[in-house]
Amino acid sequence: MRLIIDAQPIFGQRAGVGSYVYEVLKRLPSILSEDEIHLVLFRFLRKETIPENILGKNVTSSIRRFFPRKLLEGCLKAGIPLPFPWFSGDGDAFLFPNFVSYPTRGKPTALIVYDLSYHRHPGMADQKNQAFLSKFVPLSLKQATAVITISEFSRAEIAEVYDIPPEKIYLAYPGVDSNQFHPVKDSVKIRTTLKRYGLPSEYLLFVGTLEPRKGITSLLEAYQSWNNLYKPPLVLVGKRGWGDLTLLKQALNGKIPGVFILGYLPHEDLPVLLSHALAFIYPSDYEGFGMPVLEAISCGIPVVCGACPSFREIGGDQLITCRARDPNALQAALEKAVFHPPSPDTLQRGIQRARTFTWENTAQRIAEVVRKMVGC
Repeated sequence: MRLIIDAQPIFGQRAGVGSYVYEVLKRLPSILSEDEIHLVLFRFLRKETIPENILGKNVTSSIRRFFPRKLLEGCLKAGIPLPFPWFSGDGDAFLFPNFVSYPTRGKPTALIVYDLSYHRHPGMADQKNQAFLSKFVPLSLKQATAVITISEFSRAEIAEVYDIPPEKIYLAYPGVDSNQFHPVKDSVKIRTTLKRYGLPSEYLLFVGTLEPRKGITSLLEAYQSWNNLYKPPLVLVGKRGWGDLTLLKQALNGKIPGVFILGYLPHEDLPVLLSHALAFIYPSDYEGFGMPVLEAISCGIPVVCGACPSFREIGGDQLITCRARDPNALQAALEKAVFHPPSPDTLQRGIQRARTFTWENTAQRIAEVVRKMVGC
C-alpha cells in the first residue's frame, strides 16, 4: 500500500493539530512497516527539512518549494479544487489530518476532524478560518471514506451536525508521552528552569494558544478580581493567537500584577513547569479533547477546567470543573485548587489513568482505519 499524507501541520510552532499529526507520524512508519508512507508538504521558497524522527526507510516525501499552500487553498475556495495526486503521485489511500480534504481521483480518503468549534462557537474563531471550515468541512466529510476524530464527544457531534453515519466515524484519542510528561522531582532542573524564565517558586499555569476560545479573558478577569493576599502568580504559556484581547494586552504591558506571559516554549521545558505548578488552568468550555489537560494530569497536579464533556473522557478525580466563562465560578475553582487541592492518592490515580492514553495507540488506531479502507 502507498499511503499519501498531507503532512503540512508538522511545521512551525506546533499546537494541538500540529502536535497530534507530528506524534502520529513519528510512530506510523513502524506500524505500517510493509507499506510506503509518502508525505506531501508545501514550503514555498523555504529550506526547512522534514524532522528526522518521522523519517524511516519506508517514508518518502514531496516538498513543494515553488507552489504556495495558499494557492492550493485558494483554488479550493474558487471552486477549482486541484487533485492532490498532482503533488503526490498516485496512492492507494490518502490521509488528510487537518479538517479539509482534496480530490484524490476516487481513491479512499481518511479525514481527521478534531472538533466543531467553528460551528458551535463561531464568534470564538477567526472569521476567515471559520468561513473556510464552515464551507469545506461538510463537503470533506461527505466525500471521505472514513472520518477520524479524537473523542466520543466530537464523534457524536460530527454525526449529529452533519448527519454522518456513526459507523463511518472512528475514534483515535490523542496520547501523552509519559517518558516526557511525568512528575519532575529534580530540584536542580526545576530551579534552573524557573530561573531561566524568571519565575517565582509557586505559581498557577496555563498552557495553550492565547486566543478567545481558550478563555483567556475570563481567566484574567478572575485573577485580577481575586482578592486574596496569598494568591499565587499566574503564568501563561503559549503562542499569540488571533483576536483583540484587551486584558491580555494589559497583561503583556505589565499592567496586571502577578501575571507572567512566556510565549511559546520548547516542549522539553513544559513538564518541568507543569510538575512544579500549584495547579493547571484550562478555562475552555469547548474542546474536542484537551491535550494540555492530559499532560497536566500526567504530571500529577490539580487541574481547573471548563465543563466540556471531552474533559470527562480524560478523567481523573483531580479535575476541578466549573463554568469557565464565568469569572466568579472560575475564581472559586482556583481557590479550591490552591487551598483545598485533591489528595496525593487522587493525583496518583490520575497519573495512572493518563498513562493509558498513548501515541502508540493513536497511531495504531489510525493505521487500522487506513487498512480497513483499502481492504488490507
